[in-house]
Amino acid sequence: MGMGTGDDRGATSHAPRSDGGRVDDMVSLAGLKEKALLFLPSNSATRSLILAEKDTLPSGEALVKFEVFDRLLVNELKVQT
Repeated sequence: MGMGTGDDRGATSHAPRSDGGRVDDMVSLAGLKEKALLFLPSNSATRSLILAEKDTLPSGEALVKFEVFDRLLVNELKVQT
């Protein structure tokens, strides 16, 4: 997502942690949200969930949510077929 294209969607950045400790990588969900709008039907629960997320998340939190989005999408696709 966005690698080598001059486009920062899906890029990571560094932001200070709220506890003043080490730096977390932040992940942009802009590209994922764009794809959800383009490819998922308006009544998709997965689409609604993705679009409701913040635009950037700490990488660990994003990874967990991506796993949830994946499972939901697989279940939605099973229902449609």
